[in-house]
Amino acid sequence: YVALAEPLVNHALVAVPLLQDIGGELAARWLPLAATGEARIIAAVEQNLMVEDAHVADLLLLEREGQWFALEQGQFSCERSESIDPGRRLYTVTVTAGAAPIADGDRASALRAASLNRGALGCAAQALGLAQRMIDLSVQYTAERKQFGKAIGSFQAVKHHMANVAVRLEYAKAPVHRAAYAVAEGAAGAALAVAQAKLMACEAANLAAKNSIQVHGAMGYTWEVDLHIFMKKAWALANTWGDAGWHKQQVASVIFADGCGDTIGPLAGDIARTCWLAAGLDEAVPGTTIDRQCGSSQQAVHFAAQAIMAGVNDVVIAGGVQTMTQIPISSAMLAAEPLGFSDPF
Repeated sequence: YVALAEPLVNHALVAVPLLQDIGGELAARWLPLAATGEARIIAAVEQNLMVEDAHVADLLLLEREGQWFALEQGQFSCERSESIDPGRRLYTVTVTAGAAPIADGDRASALRAASLNRGALGCAAQALGLAQRMIDLSVQYTAERKQFGKAIGSFQAVKHHMANVAVRLEYAKAPVHRAAYAVAEGAAGAALAVAQAKLMACEAANLAAKNSIQVHGAMGYTWEVDLHIFMKKAWALANTWGDAGWHKQQVASVIFADGCGDTIGPLAGDIARTCWLAAGLDEAVPGTTIDRQCGSSQQAVHFAAQAIMAGVNDVVIAGGVQTMTQIPISSAMLAAEPLGFSDPF
């Protein structure tokens, strides 16, 4: 991980690409200034109620009521708002009367979607770094802090706290890398990939904050320990450029789209598999397969429940065995008949 000066992420990852997408005279004027560091450009979508670092923006690309505005200093006013993260500078922006929009309608919607993808991707990437930094701080502290004559990091309970974070972080890296590739290549499934990446990365960062506080003990709550800096940043990032609820809805809209689980024939009953593939998720992922046949399928459910209660898994997706002796199940069998699947064998 590295430390980045604000507002570099917004400027380089969101605002400059947005300006390129807008194009025209506006881009021709401001892109060279951005490239040489003579101008700082900030982008903000309406979903973010407050604008970070608006006070230092030479050019503010602002979405309001389905329209985009390009505002220079003097065309907007800022009122400072507090953030849970003292390092963030949030402002409520008021647009000066008479400002003319530069995009509206479908074009504005497309610009908004692209900006949301880039902003959420930036949050996800930062969340990975925050999680790793909190792990490193906690490992260092638990190696130095002693109890009963031993470093507390040698105690199994403490090890498990940090191991759980490390596992969650490792699983979050691939989705973030995939989302970065999808955004860079303009892939059709970029929005879904970004939603998954931000969810997983921010969950990893939030777990890192929680478990790091736990292993630090009371010291973790004090300002004397740097942990709070990264913890509060993780909390803030989780709720900007789309919170968890919003990104889960993006994933759900794909998984539960009309016809998503409508297949015919021997695979008709495997709705979990169909939804997974229709959502564009990876065909092979790290996981544990519980293989039980016939009556012992109930035992598989018990195993899954125990894994969740033990904290080994957060979610269990049920699927895989969809037929018994190759007989399509219930309504899927009826739907298959007109297509020539009347013989279940």
